[in-house]
Amino acid sequence: MIKNLKYLSLFVIYFTHELIRHHVNSVIIPFRFNLIKFLKHKLNKNYNPFNDENFQSFITENNKLWLNSSNNYSDKENILVTSLIHSHSGFSFYEALISKYLSMSKKKNLIGLIRKQDIKSEVIFRSYGIKKILYLNRINFFIKTLKILKGYKSIDDFLNIKINGIDHGKAVYEHLVRYTGIATFNKLNFKFYYFFSKSLHIENLCSELIKQNKIDSIVQSECQFVPYSTIFQFFLKNNYRVYARHGGEKKFSIRVFSHLSEAYTIRAEVSKKTFEYVSKNFKDIAISEGTKHLKNRFFGLVGNQDTGSSKIANKDKKDYTKKEICKLFNWDINKKIACVYSHALIDGNYLQGWRIFKDNLTWLKETLNFIKKHNQYNWLIKPHPMEIEYDNLSKTDTKKEFNLMKYLTHINLVPNDISKISLIGLTDFAVTCNGTAALEYASFGKKSLMAGRSDFSDILFKDKIPKNKNEYFERLENLDFIEEISDEQIENAKIYTFVQWKLNLVDHPLNPPKMEPNLFFDENSFWVDAVKKIKNYNESNDYFKKMLSYQIENDYRHTPNLNILNND
Repeated sequence: MIKNLKYLSLFVIYFTHELIRHHVNSVIIPFRFNLIKFLKHKLNKNYNPFNDENFQSFITENNKLWLNSSNNYSDKENILVTSLIHSHSGFSFYEALISKYLSMSKKKNLIGLIRKQDIKSEVIFRSYGIKKILYLNRINFFIKTLKILKGYKSIDDFLNIKINGIDHGKAVYEHLVRYTGIATFNKLNFKFYYFFSKSLHIENLCSELIKQNKIDSIVQSECQFVPYSTIFQFFLKNNYRVYARHGGEKKFSIRVFSHLSEAYTIRAEVSKKTFEYVSKNFKDIAISEGTKHLKNRFFGLVGNQDTGSSKIANKDKKDYTKKEICKLFNWDINKKIACVYSHALIDGNYLQGWRIFKDNLTWLKETLNFIKKHNQYNWLIKPHPMEIEYDNLSKTDTKKEFNLMKYLTHINLVPNDISKISLIGLTDFAVTCNGTAALEYASFGKKSLMAGRSDFSDILFKDKIPKNKNEYFERLENLDFIEEISDEQIENAKIYTFVQWKLNLVDHPLNPPKMEPNLFFDENSFWVDAVKKIKNYNESNDYFKKMLSYQIENDYRHTPNLNILNND
């Protein structure tokens, strides 16, 4: 009872603070614009009040491009388009773009869902002909939350909370990790209750959406955190398809999520059906092109088309030999070297399914604590390149966790300037929770140890990943005992890479080449390039549009680039 009264009081304070901040923003927002332009926008939502010339130019040209396209199909069903990441307008651009193409292909109308004060997303949406815009409201379900959570005492119990088929517990946990910067929690606190109530509210909002609007499907690329995870799971659970963007910088694809069982598969995950078809019918092309792509990745030649951190990971790097590394750390050159590939500690905790450790930091801490007692190998620790982006938010990172250890001669951080290709070459094993390092090492015929499911693990490492901590630490103690990588696994790693980053990505004639899915996003250059793409657009040469129709007709998971299968 005392805890409930305390939490109710805190809830009133937090909720009141949110309302005040919302109303203060309502007063401040007009002064961010030319006041006359802002008033024009209030009277005519299609009017663009932003002063930036490049963005103005994009909205003007985009309106012209889609002016004659149908925005009122006779079919009354609608595609719901969400854009709730208001801090990065590139995401709004892509959500609107892929929804427009889906609208034309499926002959469905569009409805937008945004945060109420996100004027830029609204302006972008309307330039694509999205006339009906819905707004996220602020109703809360705190009393209901107190009743639901009264029987839950531990983090493990909380993580397993599933209501109406939705994993509210995991959605809230990953949200708190990301937005507090605290990479792991050992006990429940008020914020778990507060954001749980928000997740319940989002579920209720989605229920009202489908009652009041005839929804055919939904476009949403983010599926972590609150509200995104809750929305994503709700629509899958209620048998709606969710369309999401895979890729982005130069080429991309539309990933279709069809079932709730796919809720913990990432956008880039290759379907087994496609993998097996390519492996059977186009094996030589797939291995050849997959090998080329991996080589380009290792040498830093693929940019952010490959992953959102490639440019950071490969900037200003040089090659090291094993001899140079051993000399640097005074290691015995005859001893094998294992590399622990860390993760962005406040991101991606529940994207890919089951895991042994509750979060990335717990995995890292327990792994470091174990290897400090085992010097039969020399150990390198590699921070994830995206930790740079979270530097001001995360309370810890891989380097900080490493520095908490007492100095040990057999464990060191990798040199900051080491190249990816030389790191793989000089190490014998990779240790990762669920990172792509395991796939990369497999392509070289080298062993790895994982601690959870990854997008490629069902194909490359089926039944070979430890099922619990005991198995994980048994293998970590003697990595040599891990089963050798077979020729088939080497080939499958290359085929999987080909399908994921070649076959499942298509050039889009309206896609600007400078998309950065992070804080390094140069928005002005993005809009300049977007305008150039619009002015050069020729519908008759729109191969993406053709492939999207093919994808929908044949019920493919990703928009395919079939031209690449004709590679001679």
